[in-house]
Amino acid sequence: MTGSKQILRVIVKLMAVMGLTVFGYAYLSGMWVNQPGVETGAPVELDVGDIKPGELKLFELGRRTLLVLHRTPAMLEVIEKQEVAQLLMHDSGRNQPAGMDRRHRSWLADYFVAYAFDPFYGCAIEFEGAMFISICVNARYDLAGRAYKQSQAQANLIVPDYEISGHLLRAWDN
Repeated sequence: MTGSKQILRVIVKLMAVMGLTVFGYAYLSGMWVNQPGVETGAPVELDVGDIKPGELKLFELGRRTLLVLHRTPAMLEVIEKQEVAQLLMHDSGRNQPAGMDRRHRSWLADYFVAYAFDPFYGCAIEFEGAMFISICVNARYDLAGRAYKQSQAQANLIVPDYEISGHLLRAWDN
């Protein structure tokens, strides 16, 4: 009987040590992850001049995929006429660089730039006509990447740090 109790104690202690080791690794590794808003290295330059109005193009930006939508005047009109009551966070400056136009969520109204994944669930985003849709949940976003209330979206799409000049887009992977 004492032998089985001793074995059980050793097993419990080993499990506790393994649990603390896993927790410690997760905690310490999180300390060296890049924080949002901090530039990491040289920017990636992308030519967006070949994207026709109404088209979306995906670019690999380090660890993430970036989507660039060249909006048409009709798309801009849809954004302007969007009822804010339908949106989860219509006037939020979250998930976008400071100082950016909140209605269009872009530096230039013609181009919308965002990471091509749902910020809450991590699912890929598809462009379907007049909205962005998450492929694994019912999360829907308008043409400015703002979340609709009547969907499973928890936050607006993330707009990265970028600048655009002519047809050259310079972006940083944070």
